[in-house]
Amino acid sequence: MKKFLRTMIIIFSLIVVAVSAVSLCLITDLIDITSVAKVVGFLGANEVRVIISFVVFILLGVLGLVCIVASDTLTSDIKGGVELSLDVGNVHISNQTFENIVLNVAKKYGSLKTNRVAVKMTENGILVDVYAYVLQDTVISDITEKLQKDIKETVLKQTTVEVNNVNVKVKGIYELNEPKN
Repeated sequence: MKKFLRTMIIIFSLIVVAVSAVSLCLITDLIDITSVAKVVGFLGANEVRVIISFVVFILLGVLGLVCIVASDTLTSDIKGGVELSLDVGNVHISNQTFENIVLNVAKKYGSLKTNRVAVKMTENGILVDVYAYVLQDTVISDITEKLQKDIKETVLKQTTVEVNNVNVKVKGIYELNEPKN
């Protein structure tokens, strides 16, 4: 959704800047207004209308340029992480950092082998996907519920960022390889 909004702001801004530039050229007689008036159907432009148009298009042009510059700072989220504003400055926490925190939490569970972790930043917060295998005879609902709570608590404690969803995707079952006597 953020990419769509940014794209729309940039398109709007470019249109406003283009209209402002053409209007400025018309007002300063760099382009012949009579030929444009025939195309647009705009007849009888007087001085008051030109001055009002000039002011409106200058304001729209400035607004368009501000939108282009401001589109990069649409939210405090940064691609690939989160930026936190603190009293003394900003802190950027990358996706990799969140993934490492989640992997370290998952390592504590002996009956769980974590295959992969994916962290996504959404407009609603952080979404964590954990892909894992469980040890044979493990009660999947018990271990995954504990893991989900532990991940939420640990990430919040270490980063002050709340995790909205932790999805554990059990890909299969594994067995311990015990040596034969």
